[in-house]
Amino acid sequence: MHIFPNSSSSSHATTHKLGRTSVTIDVHVFAQRQFAEEGKFIPVTEARAVMVAVDSDNKPIALNK
Repeated sequence: MHIFPNSSSSSHATTHKLGRTSVTIDVHVFAQRQFAEEGKFIPVTEARAVMVAVDSDNKPIALNK
């Protein structure tokens, strides 16, 4: 599904998992078409992203919790 010009979009992210050196988040993106009913958003895409904390040598380091 695409987000067309003049459409509104919204995204929502939640923490899926919190590890010692990384955090995994789930991201959901929704769109509201230009002439759609107010408040009616349709799902466009979703993703799961993993972000790892690294030091200056790109080695994983513990997160500050």
